[in-house]
Amino acid sequence: MNWEEIVGQGNLKNLLKESISDNRVSHAQLFVGKDGYGTLPLALAFAKEIFKKENEHSSSKVENLNHLDLHFTFPVFKEKSSGLTENFLTNFREMVLENPYLNLEDWSKFLASENKQLTIYADEIEELNRKFSLKTFEGGSKILIVWQADKMNFQAANKFLKFLEEPPKDTYIILTAENTDDILPTILSRTQLVEIPRIQDEDLKNYLKNHSETPEEKISEIVFQSQGDWNIAQKILREENSD
Repeated sequence: MNWEEIVGQGNLKNLLKESISDNRVSHAQLFVGKDGYGTLPLALAFAKEIFKKENEHSSSKVENLNHLDLHFTFPVFKEKSSGLTENFLTNFREMVLENPYLNLEDWSKFLASENKQLTIYADEIEELNRKFSLKTFEGGSKILIVWQADKMNFQAANKFLKFLEEPPKDTYIILTAENTDDILPTILSRTQLVEIPRIQDEDLKNYLKNHSETPEEKISEIVFQSQGDWNIAQKILREENSD
């Protein structure tokens, strides 16, 4: 994900880039805001910028989500008693490459799992400990993005707390969540909070003008209905185009 592909969020993008150039990146950060505001796209662009500073050649691999030192954890359902992310990684890559502004409902529909509980399980955190004990492939940092971190069950959250307290060397952890209500206070206390605001109406309007052939009056209507959420704006746009 490139910074210029992210809708709006100009001030926040500059702050994140400056934190990297000034070597002020916290080892654990929590990006909080609606998925449609750009929490995951910002996390991906942030990760790419960190890798770019270390090894510019390798950073382009983030665009296809195949950088070997970029790891993902996200909610899944148990399959044959296994609750590991890697069982669904191909699906996740496909979905994120199609729409990095996806929310949990989109992910559930994609997996056809509407009747199943999507959770981050304790065995996933045990697998993270194993993965992050290994050497890096590119010789720099390892980055973990935990999408929908508030979906960890209690056992997983407690195991993850230990992972946060004693992070492996040269590791950056980026958690995303729509809110902090279901995140352990002890996890919150060990992360730097980055609040993701709604996308400004003017930014949404300009993006729609530049990336679609939507009439001006329709653009204003879409901007009003989406309330700063690019995921909603895209869905409205698709409905308009399917009529």
